[in-house]
Amino acid sequence: MDLVRAEGLWFEDCGLIIQAENVLFRVSRDFLAARSSIFEDMLSLPTPRDAERMNGCPFVRLPDSAENFAAFLKALVYSE
Repeated sequence: MDLVRAEGLWFEDCGLIIQAENVLFRVSRDFLAARSSIFEDMLSLPTPRDAERMNGCPFVRLPDSAENFAAFLKALVYSE
């Protein structure tokens, strides 16, 4: 499966990479945790030493569709 970066939702200066289907999103861990209690809980857990990383960043795979996760992120990022 070829991975692609989400247009408009890949921020080079951010440190968390999330994959939904074959789409990669790079976002701020703190931003996401501050706006979503689900991500706040998930990201508050200690990161295992052998946790998967991509480009030096923590990497999370989600079961959500890329379309749904993109809509969720856009609502958070562009609502301000």
